[in-house]
Formats: sequence, structure tokens, C-alpha cells
Amino acid sequence: MSINDPRDLDCDILHFSPNKQDSWKLRDAVCGVQVFGGIGSGKTSGSG
Repeated sequence: MSINDPRDLDCDILHFSPNKQDSWKLRDAVCGVQVFGGIGSGKTSGSG
């Protein structure tokens, strides 16, 4: 699959460091994301 193929769940979408293994993949995003924060901190409006 190409790098822009939407079916490629192992595509990197966010890099936390120059280390290639330290990235957030599309697979991570669709499997579940937990959002933490205090009351009124924009958890619902900021996360989509």
C-alpha cells in the first residue's frame, strides 16, 4: 500500500521524536484514545 492509502493502519500520523519507533500510528488512533482533563478544560470540544 502507498503512504497515502487510507487502509494502511500502520501509517505514522504523529512523531514524538526523531526515533521512527516513537510515533503514533493510524492504528493507535482508531483503536481508542483516552482524553483526560479537569472540568471545563475542553476535552469534548478539543478532541473532536
